[in-house]
Amino acid sequence: MMLRRSTLALAASALLAIGPLALTAPTPAAAATSALPHRVLFDNSKGETAGNADWIISTAQPDPRTQNANPTTEKSWTGALSAWGVALQKTGQYSLKTLPSGSTISYGTGAALDLANFDTFVIPEPNIRFSAAEKSAIIRFVQNGGGLFLISDHNQSDRNNDGWDSPAIINDLFTNNGVNNNDPFGFSVDIKNISTDNPRAVNDAADPVLHGPFGTVTGSILRSGTTFTLKPADNPQVKGIVYRTGSSGNTGAFFVTSGYGSGRVAAWGDSSPADDGTGQSGNNLFNGWDDPAGTNAALALNATAWLRLPGSGPAGGGPAPHSPHHPPRRAPAPPAGPAVPPPGTCPLRRACGPSHRAGVRFLPYCRNDPHRRDPMGAAMPSYPHRTTREDLRVPLPDGTELYARLWRPATDAPVPVVLEYSTGRLTDWTATEDARRHPWFAGHGHAAVRVDARGHGNSGGLPPTAASADLSVDDGAAVVRWLAGRPWCNGRIGLLGTGTAGALALRIAARVPDAVRAVVTACPDGPHRLGGAVLAADGHTRATAHLADAARPPDPLYVGDDWRALWLARLDALEPPLADWLDAPAAPAPAAAVPTLAVAGWSDPSAAAVLALAERSTAATPVRAVLGPWPHGLPDELLPEALRWYDHWLRDIDTDAPATPALRSWLGTRWSADDPWPSPGVRRVGYGLDGPLRAAGTASEDRWVRVRSPQHTGLNAGSYVPHGRPADRPPDQREEDGRSVCFDSRPLPEPLELHGSPTLTLHPDPLSGGALVAARLCTVAPDGTSTLLTRGVLTLPTDPADPDPVLALAPVGATVPPGHRLRLTLSSTYWPWLWPDADPDGFAVDPSRSTLTLPVHDPATSTDAAPFRSPTLPLPPPLHLTEPLTARPERVTVHDIGRREWRTELSPATDGTRTHPDGLVRAEHTVTAYRVLTATPLSAQARTDRTLRLERPALGWDITVHTRTELRCDATHLHAHTQLRAEEAGNVVFAKEWHQRIRRDGG
Repeated sequence: MMLRRSTLALAASALLAIGPLALTAPTPAAAATSALPHRVLFDNSKGETAGNADWIISTAQPDPRTQNANPTTEKSWTGALSAWGVALQKTGQYSLKTLPSGSTISYGTGAALDLANFDTFVIPEPNIRFSAAEKSAIIRFVQNGGGLFLISDHNQSDRNNDGWDSPAIINDLFTNNGVNNNDPFGFSVDIKNISTDNPRAVNDAADPVLHGPFGTVTGSILRSGTTFTLKPADNPQVKGIVYRTGSSGNTGAFFVTSGYGSGRVAAWGDSSPADDGTGQSGNNLFNGWDDPAGTNAALALNATAWLRLPGSGPAGGGPAPHSPHHPPRRAPAPPAGPAVPPPGTCPLRRACGPSHRAGVRFLPYCRNDPHRRDPMGAAMPSYPHRTTREDLRVPLPDGTELYARLWRPATDAPVPVVLEYSTGRLTDWTATEDARRHPWFAGHGHAAVRVDARGHGNSGGLPPTAASADLSVDDGAAVVRWLAGRPWCNGRIGLLGTGTAGALALRIAARVPDAVRAVVTACPDGPHRLGGAVLAADGHTRATAHLADAARPPDPLYVGDDWRALWLARLDALEPPLADWLDAPAAPAPAAAVPTLAVAGWSDPSAAAVLALAERSTAATPVRAVLGPWPHGLPDELLPEALRWYDHWLRDIDTDAPATPALRSWLGTRWSADDPWPSPGVRRVGYGLDGPLRAAGTASEDRWVRVRSPQHTGLNAGSYVPHGRPADRPPDQREEDGRSVCFDSRPLPEPLELHGSPTLTLHPDPLSGGALVAARLCTVAPDGTSTLLTRGVLTLPTDPADPDPVLALAPVGATVPPGHRLRLTLSSTYWPWLWPDADPDGFAVDPSRSTLTLPVHDPATSTDAAPFRSPTLPLPPPLHLTEPLTARPERVTVHDIGRREWRTELSPATDGTRTHPDGLVRAEHTVTAYRVLTATPLSAQARTDRTLRLERPALGWDITVHTRTELRCDATHLHAHTQLRAEEAGNVVFAKEWHQRIRRDGG
């Protein structure tokens, strides 16, 4: 339609001086009351408000009644389709909702706004292409008895400049839906732009749309619209009921009805007739609803009523008579879905409270209550921009296509892009977190894009191997260039990444610094070795998870029937990554090629990398770092800082981001701001191990202190990579202290701020070469409680001529209260973090020539930084989690006294079965076990079992992936046995085992 002011609109404006406009739509005759209202969902997820369009019934979404519960005129609700909505609402026989911007069209998922919960779905001039899953959902909805109302507009009516207008989008739905690609409804949209016409209705007294409960239809109006071509050979139920002047038969139809499966379809060739001329300010609208040249209100309302299933409840004035073209249908039946519960309840419990049935919880609250204000409703936060969401395919130079999801502000102006490029599977594994954060960036003016890496998720290609490790960087750079060339992008890209993806973001930025203008990296990966020792914790567990995750298949809902061939090729190419990780040379300290904001928690293994980035900051390539009390990941509190960083470098908004301090860090009692970093306010203070720190029980005449720890020393270390679970945190360290040699200070007379990386210079016995040294720094309270501050590891040099070795402890930010003591502990093993040394005799050190150097921070040299605050984010989509009724403890240790064996078993809290809004059922189960004999270091063994199951009950799709990694050691090598088994519907389709011998010294 052509959006403009007309003489009719001016006349309507003049009437406002007299009084409120009364709705001129006819009221339904012989209205019948019923307990089952006609449930109508209006779409706003496909750019229906882009440009000057305002095709919504109300700005209150999903429930328009929150704007006005008892509307009387089109002015009661705000939107250019408000007259349509209010006319239906006033009958008392309709329940109206809107699918808000940023939402996904779904069918059979159990979500509150799923199509299965509605009788009719109205799509008024879509401006964003439907994803493959959405097209399938729409067709299946109609096929199973739903009513679909489509409104097209003219050719080249692309309001959001994404290359897709409504005729192309609707035709794509008809021919590329994965259910029936041969015009299932029997018509197609003409690629035309017809400036003006007054189409006339056919002479058919029995037609239920032309002669329905809201009055008789004589014609309509066409003001910059199009028509339809009928294809009765594809579907004999298709029928044109309003035609362009001079047209009839199979061409020139302006209003079309049809049937498919058990459902019905209506289509209109222009949005002008439905436009009531009101709406949000700033939109140039046109009052076609009341245009006397047509009976548009009756046409819209009769068609809405007719789309409702006969006999399933009120539709206008009761069941509409059947047309010979449209036989009676059964009620819509989704593949499987819970009944809509009454307010305050959900399908699995009577009330959303602590009386929840055992084994079931809702994340993070009961989302199945359709009466609550859910993340797509009135509780949705308000942002400067409305947002849209669509799924894309990003082509790579070699022809491989990567699967991507795009959230974009609804604006005609090009915007910068925030890209997160990851192996994390955006349609399931990261979907919940993506749906919280990326719409937030889009709502603040950035296009946010999540891309699945090659060979992962729904992307094509094979996972990179060690021989093609740089391929991930090449692919990422190609994605950056492709995004920079989109018409909706201003050519500036910001990268976002966490963990491995955070480290990868730095490498991609270095490859294409002309397009990448800023990076936000969180916890940019950690090492696989510590001080020359091989990690036992995290290494094999992470390798097992990596193999299992890479072995998951593409999702047929998104990639179609090609999923199996892609999956089998993917499985055949997989190799366990552990040997490659350990054989690889130590990675250099990360560097920034573009302005970078680096974030981590103090307890994360990446904290040292974040400090290294801050130390390399320059005026040309500034780096700002934040270290806080967080687990692994990007905390919500820092999203405003990330936005501030992106706004400055990508949008030329003066946010003063470069003026922030080089390092802001949590020191246990306050946020400190230090600029520059390293800070001149940090002094390196040495503590001799025979003076300020002294080993209890060591005679002063003894030169050497021998350290010989039992092999279970380290069982209370906590998690190497903390994810915020209770069992991740190291408990009271007194048991560990008892298995170690301790050097204690006197009680501190005043608070002591530690800020940076402590070091420990040791003078070892020449015969101790090659021994493992594990050092911990703790603070001991007056009641004896020992709290871990930091720790480090070193393999002693084998050449006695080498200078005294220096052990680097992990960075620390803490304040030790007065009255507490510092305690340095030394042990000769740290299991299960590290593989034990073959020699159980340990090592000896000379305390008189050994020094602990602490980074002591002078509070007077820094300012207090403002605390960070979490923004108001969209609530994530409903994710139903069923926990195992026999859930294991997260971490449990058993001491078999008779065998002198210690066994530790870990089972992450993420285990359970999750049901996603699109119908995917995802189950996970992981168990990691460690065992060691008290006095036998080479008895150490580790094993991780991981099972993943993906199901789509509606498609009969059922995939299970089992992986196992078992590790044992000898004096020089690790011996790894890895197994992978993949099943489809319980049948093994792939199985493989690997036996690897990996040098412990990395040679």
